[in-house]
Amino acid sequence: MLQRYGMNSEKEARENIDTFMENIKEVNEGMYDYIKRNASGGYADFIFQLDFCNHFYTELPKLTVIKKYPHTSTGQAEFYRDVFPMVAKLPFLLGAFIYCWKDAPRCGYCKQSDCPTETRWGLVDLNDKEKPSYYAVRDALAKIE
Repeated sequence: MLQRYGMNSEKEARENIDTFMENIKEVNEGMYDYIKRNASGGYADFIFQLDFCNHFYTELPKLTVIKKYPHTSTGQAEFYRDVFPMVAKLPFLLGAFIYCWKDAPRCGYCKQSDCPTETRWGLVDLNDKEKPSYYAVRDALAKIE
């Protein structure tokens, strides 16, 4: 990921933060603008130490990953298949909300199309084609009385 923006290590990026930021601007102006708008301290600390590092490196935070359900279309469907019957048994549950109907073409924060943090949560893909999770949700909801 660092090489995408012209650096070989975080150390090199930190030591050459102005060049690194210019490289980011050339490749991804949206990310550059987001960093400039939101970094309250140094740019490097914002990119590499805060929540943004997950976006930059296109990785989900460790606490977000559910080992039994990989962040794939199949894992998403398996999660819905398992979770709906469990929560349907809760006497205080009145309904459910699906986070996202359609996958996003790029992350709203880092503007990268391959960022898993904000791009692949939908029940349909970018072309409105149903993903396995669409059918998992439909079938699970149909079974709830």
